[in-house]
Amino acid sequence: PAPPPPPPDRAREEVGEALQTARQALADVRAAAWGYRRMSLAAEAETALSTLVSAGIDTRAVLPDGPLPGEADTVLAIVLREAATNVLRHSDARSCRIEARAADGSVLLSVVNDGVRGAAAGSGTALESLRLRVEAVGGTLSAVHDADGRFLLTARVPLASADAAPPSGQTPVEISGTAPPRRPAAPPTPWAPRTAVVMTVVVLAAYAGVTMLFSVSEGLGGAGLAAAAICFAVISALQLAHSSDLARRWPPRVRALTLSVQAAATYLPLLWAGQRWGAMAGFLAGSILLWVPGPLRWALYAAVAASIAAATAAAGLAPVSIVYAAVFTLLTGLVVYGITSLQALVFEIHAARGSLARMAVVRERLRVARDLHDLLGYNLSAITLKTELTYRLLPGSPGRARAEAEESLDIARQALIDVGGAASGSHAMSLAAEGESSLSTLTSADIEATLDLACGPLPPYVETVLGIVLREATTNVLRHSKATRCVIEAAEGEGVVRLRVANNGVEPGTLPRPGGTGLPNLRTRVEGLGGSLTAGPGEEGWFVVVAEVPGGA
Repeated sequence: PAPPPPPPDRAREEVGEALQTARQALADVRAAAWGYRRMSLAAEAETALSTLVSAGIDTRAVLPDGPLPGEADTVLAIVLREAATNVLRHSDARSCRIEARAADGSVLLSVVNDGVRGAAAGSGTALESLRLRVEAVGGTLSAVHDADGRFLLTARVPLASADAAPPSGQTPVEISGTAPPRRPAAPPTPWAPRTAVVMTVVVLAAYAGVTMLFSVSEGLGGAGLAAAAICFAVISALQLAHSSDLARRWPPRVRALTLSVQAAATYLPLLWAGQRWGAMAGFLAGSILLWVPGPLRWALYAAVAASIAAATAAAGLAPVSIVYAAVFTLLTGLVVYGITSLQALVFEIHAARGSLARMAVVRERLRVARDLHDLLGYNLSAITLKTELTYRLLPGSPGRARAEAEESLDIARQALIDVGGAASGSHAMSLAAEGESSLSTLTSADIEATLDLACGPLPPYVETVLGIVLREATTNVLRHSKATRCVIEAAEGEGVVRLRVANNGVEPGTLPRPGGTGLPNLRTRVEGLGGSLTAGPGEEGWFVVVAEVPGGA
């Protein structure tokens, strides 16, 4: 004989435990989705530093030595990203300073650049959007021009709690130059940057050695040779420094000093070594091309060649020798400039590979987060709702409780399938099946629901996106409204499929809760198919979500 069914009290106890598990699972999924979207101020500062310096902008960043609380970290990272974008697109900046300091229960981020083009401070939709984001977490944002012609953007965001603040005794971390303080892991074949460095050193050393031999081939006395050797060592050392990544971190005044020393070591030996020493001037011309900014570098580059030509002419050499000296100087400068630029390009490409890898990881994390929210959020909300209903029905109505439990089991099985789809990135949904599921779930929540799907067969990816829209809209009705009625309609006309989900649960004078990820996720999915999505309060207290997608997209 079949075993007797468990008593209703035992069933109610089991359902109660299942209800707790479903609630915790829903909270965990939403926390995981939010955690995958967290941005880091430190990581964003590294990206901004690399991008700005690559654009020829001297950049320094001072950051707290330690992580910030999640919400403050994300908001400030968004502010910094937009500020760096504005520096690149809307300024003629030569320098930029990024500073973030934690004090008195808040974090103050400032971004200042010297490239104002005369636009009004704080204007534009981007800054207004940033201001809304910062104010949404209780912070403030300002953007002003100062008396020195600089543009200053500041954002102050409160920390979540005093315990979450970075220890005040820690020393802020300052980073500058082209390389972030935490470099990405090198790819399996890091030979390219090393080879570029070796090639640069070998070419410059060989070129300098040949030039030195050519310069002293006529013979010099002991003192003259020693002085020439010292100048040669100075020129070689400075040229290697100018051709290395180190020079990118030097402030302009240091570069001006080293170029002056190199010029002195280049021209002084002409007094005793003769005009043949002028061949060393090509390295000075190359350094000028590398580190003198703007059109001035080309004028100085030509001036170096002209000065060597004049020195050769003063020595009484033939016109051919004068032309040869000038051309040799120009070509040597171009060789130095070219080999150094190629080395820098190799380093940038090498770094870009790491950036592309990180971007791929971020895209995958965002996809998983979006799928966790959009796919599992609804299923777990429905399981929670039906389990609550089952718990209330026991022990008085075991028959109806059994029916609700069976539906919860079906939804749980679908959730397992969706988990696999979210992990693999391949999941297909049926709009009709989602409509029936939404109808059943809303009815179980005592919401009068109507369903009218008057559209024919659709491409699988269109059905999947519209199914996700319907699922998220239903979840919002269950979790964020006091609806008693809900209307779900889908129709196709003129090559466009239109899905409309409306409920009467909006309280007068209220707006949807800001800061959520559901509707932005849906908008991203729909716009990815060339469609559009609108969501907002309608007439007579109804909240309406409308998604329109090309039927043959």
